[in-house]
Amino acid sequence: MNYNQWNEIAEPYCTAREEEGTELFNFLLPKLKEKAPNRIFDFGGGNGTFSAEYLAPNFRYIDSFDPCPAITRAALETCAAVDNVNVLADLNFAKWNTYDCVTMNAVWMCLKDRTECLGVLKNVNRLLVENGTFFAVVTHPCFRDSKFSTYITDFDATNYFRDGTRFNVDLLGNKQRVRIRDTHWSLGAMSEQLVLSGFNIEQLIEMPDESDSVGPPWLIIVAIKRGANK
Repeated sequence: MNYNQWNEIAEPYCTAREEEGTELFNFLLPKLKEKAPNRIFDFGGGNGTFSAEYLAPNFRYIDSFDPCPAITRAALETCAAVDNVNVLADLNFAKWNTYDCVTMNAVWMCLKDRTECLGVLKNVNRLLVENGTFFAVVTHPCFRDSKFSTYITDFDATNYFRDGTRFNVDLLGNKQRVRIRDTHWSLGAMSEQLVLSGFNIEQLIEMPDESDSVGPPWLIIVAIKRGANK
């Protein structure tokens, strides 16, 4: 992940992602409530909107972290008046083996190679208590060539089994259109990475789109941190 590039597009990206996130966050929130967590870690928390407006009113304690400095500054502003949200500037400030749930929205596709994916997933595992729950939200790998109400890509479906293929994504915000560069990971590749990082997959949840698109735009992967002897 090139943080300098993310710094350059931080403001328009956060605006577009915030517009895109409304439907997604409302869909995800009830799934989180089913787990009744006390402590949540939002990994790649963006400008803090999800933590401040969706998590904070419903859960006791939230830590939010984003590796991009410009986006972290925006999150500090968003969450400044929210007592139960703490924005971390460095992942090393997190408390390992502490969180009941970790959320990671639209981050996995931003990781450029398998090594980076495994590094992030293993850090997520370290954050969780034993049997804690990981909610990973990704653009659905099986339908990346479809056009959705909130984003479109130039992904060629014939590359589905070519993990690590790079492609462009246009976020279709109401105020402006933002282009980012993502990396494709097949469902099989993501499953393997989770298992190698100490997780068991509990559930796959597909979120429908408000348009007449072919297939769902978002996939929520629910995974459980394995115990030491499992």
